[in-house]
Amino acid sequence: MNLKKIFLVPIMFTLILSLIQIAPAHAGAGDCFYTPPDTVTCTTGGSGNSGEGGEGGNGGSGGEEREPCTEVALADFSDILIPASYFSMLGSSAPPGSCIPASGLVDTCSGNIFAAYTSGLPTDCPTEYTPPPNPCTTELIVTPGGVICGTSWNWHLTASVRLPVISLDARPYPATLVRWEDTALRLGALPTNAGTGRLDYAALGGGSPGNPAPGDWRDIRLTLTFRPAQSTVSVSLPHIGDFNLPLAGSTGNPRLFYWDLPSHPEAGGGPLAGSVGLEELPADFPLFEGTARAPYRLYWDLRYLEWGSRCVEGSGGGGLNCHRDAYGNFTGHREWDWEGRSSGGEIPPSAVRGLPASMMADLDHNGAPDAYWDRSVQIRRMDNANRVDNPLWARTYSWGSIFYWGVREGQGQIGWQE
Repeated sequence: MNLKKIFLVPIMFTLILSLIQIAPAHAGAGDCFYTPPDTVTCTTGGSGNSGEGGEGGNGGSGGEEREPCTEVALADFSDILIPASYFSMLGSSAPPGSCIPASGLVDTCSGNIFAAYTSGLPTDCPTEYTPPPNPCTTELIVTPGGVICGTSWNWHLTASVRLPVISLDARPYPATLVRWEDTALRLGALPTNAGTGRLDYAALGGGSPGNPAPGDWRDIRLTLTFRPAQSTVSVSLPHIGDFNLPLAGSTGNPRLFYWDLPSHPEAGGGPLAGSVGLEELPADFPLFEGTARAPYRLYWDLRYLEWGSRCVEGSGGGGLNCHRDAYGNFTGHREWDWEGRSSGGEIPPSAVRGLPASMMADLDHNGAPDAYWDRSVQIRRMDNANRVDNPLWARTYSWGSIFYWGVREGQGQIGWQE
């Protein structure tokens, strides 16, 4: 949809009103990116039910595959850089080739912009960026579950790696009390994760393992690694809001907070403990649902041995055959052997076609994603000394991209008798 056609047109306002009836409420769109030629891609940063079953809780319902949306879902976007040419019908005097910050309303299902207005002064458009080369030439798929990389058919192998699991340490868990000021949460681990694909031999020079030719490869290893882009995690909890936790490790101090309301359905409480596998609580205990996310970067490292030769001074078994002196005479001989080779680099989001918008992390806020959001999270239960290795308390809970926490009224012991 061209923005020239959507400004101040009564029929479009009528359409918008009708669409709002389809989607009675619209929320902020979260991270948004302008996508040429005329759409905005947004993510509301929601949860999902993916992940593996963890100790102490049932896993989710598999990978975060989302069904194609079929209904209009309106959301607000703000301060997205859009080419000034789209506002030319309004008599914009912005310099040619510039961009203007814009805010408005977008259908997050299709990306169509239903309303937009300028919200700032013209500025430079984001610089065109060509992603660096990587060996994933036949396949490169990145999903909330991880990445799959396929290399050239001349030396084809497949490497894959899952996104790491963020560890949040909580106390008391899985339930706390209303206004219990010792409720605690800590970023206990923000790990790195790697996966390696292997190929024994690639006859790139036309040889074989028993009779190698120049240019043949062997012992090929392609490693993909997810590394945290920052030492923080963003957490969202009902009635607490959104906040960042710095990496504290397994011995650092947690953040203390408390809830003013119990996790009752009227206060936003959601699933019941029995439906999510929290057997420590009554089956009909309602729970708050939380989320966490951390930005990660993806790197590749390729290592292999290549059959080749080097010139060594002096005569060898085959006589002199390399390195001529000033008189044109050979002074050395060639020795053949397997020589180590290596290369590596980063695979940025711009190199991945079809990357889900919910995974695009724009850390420098320049309108272009530069990292991947990891939403896989687990809860490790802490004792009163902030330890997660106390055998009387230690337990891990995982539901994929969400976690649960119960809040109840009344006084009494929280936890278990020692």
